Amino acid sequence: MRPAGAQSATARPNQLEGRIEALLFVGERYEATITLAGGETIMVYLPATADWAEGQQVAMALPEDQLRVWRA
Repeated sequence: MRPAGAQSATARPNQLEGRIEALLFVGERYEATITLAGGETIMVYLPATADWAEGQQVAMALPEDQLRVWRA
């Protein structure tokens, strides 16, 4: 997860963009509720080593070589 607009060295396929709706600091990390561009809401863990803020735009890349999808 990185702030939206932050440049990466390579283009990132499978990227999700959204906005942090709620943040909860839980010791070593943050629990963040993020509303994606399509309106879906997800919960993710964010490192405590970065500055995060409610309302902040973020982007998350799902590396193709590390992504697994199972049938529901």
